[in-house]
Amino acid sequence: MVRIRVSYERPEELKEVLYRLGRDVKKVRAPSGQKPGRFRRAYIDIENLACTCAGRMV
Repeated sequence: MVRIRVSYERPEELKEVLYRLGRDVKKVRAPSGQKPGRFRRAYIDIENLACTCAGRMV
């Protein structure tokens, strides 16, 4: 599993990221009660990535 942290300004931007990641997205979490500011944060969990690195760090 891979967890990605995404910063965005408008909800449409988050929707676009989720659309591009496709069906591999397993969970999306946006913390409630975020501090006021320009950017919001969301955490996206992705599974079933095809890894061709054969167990090495690339």
